[in-house]
Amino acid sequence: MNLKNLANAFLLPVCLMGCSDDKAERKPLCTENLNAIVVAVAGSPLTGFYTVRLATSDTIRPVRNALTGNNYLVLDDSFRAVIAGQQEQFQFTGIRGDSMIRETYVIRADECHVYKVSGRASL
Repeated sequence: MNLKNLANAFLLPVCLMGCSDDKAERKPLCTENLNAIVVAVAGSPLTGFYTVRLATSDTIRPVRNALTGNNYLVLDDSFRAVIAGQQEQFQFTGIRGDSMIRETYVIRADECHVYKVSGRASL
């Protein structure tokens, strides 16, 4: 076996091992940070709050509000898989006694996180 044939015999298997369908194997590189859309509501604390997914009228209520002060959760990454690859409208509703405070948000999600497209940061 000459040197050229030896090189071909070695390189061919190496090249074949390195070939793959990159599109089928690509996974997004996500951070482990939890993204959340939060709204600060001025005044006395809310007595209740929730978010409505306007496309389906589903009501989303966090198990608990782990935020401090007058900051309230609109939506977080726990909802990411539901709207991955799209953007939708959500309406935050805060309740204070007999009054309701509402704000509509456009939120999008990719394979990793949710992101606010529009909507006020404070009410």
